[in-house]
Amino acid sequence: MTGDGIPDVFIGGRRPQFYAINGKDGALIWSYTYKYQDDPILKYAHYNFNNTVLVPDQNGDGIPDLLAINGGNPEAAPYSETDRYPAVLMIINSKTGDIIAADTMPDGKESYMAPLCFSQPGSPDMSILFGTGGETISGNLYRCTLQDLLDKNCRTPGSLPPKQGTASLPPLPLPTSTATAFTIS
Repeated sequence: MTGDGIPDVFIGGRRPQFYAINGKDGALIWSYTYKYQDDPILKYAHYNFNNTVLVPDQNGDGIPDLLAINGGNPEAAPYSETDRYPAVLMIINSKTGDIIAADTMPDGKESYMAPLCFSQPGSPDMSILFGTGGETISGNLYRCTLQDLLDKNCRTPGSLPPKQGTASLPPLPLPTSTATAFTIS
């Protein structure tokens, strides 16, 4: 990301903590700053950043970007639907931290799941799998394309068949696709 040949690091956390750190000297490159109170989608992006994944460059700067979900109010009471807000699926410019695209969860629920991004053999489309729900709140599993997210059209994606009483939690990492902290050279 910095162009010095040394991998840089991205770290996410609660309330909403998300940082890009220079791998050479540990200096902060950027941090996520919540400034979206008036945005109809991003006004919800002030909770937790869980695992993120790299996606192909979406803004033409030649550097892979980040796919993240921000959501999950840690102050919401277990089993209560009160104070639970829609999570936000977003593409973040890995060089600057700017939001390239974002959309809320189709069912309006929170999420703690790391999104997955992949392409099927023979298809040029990049698919995104993402889910909603939490430890005590049921949710759903969805699929849309990266282009759907860029078009802010993830509110009506294909829903995968739900199983009553389940929630979507972080999946097992796939090689080169998910990590809590990862690097870009």
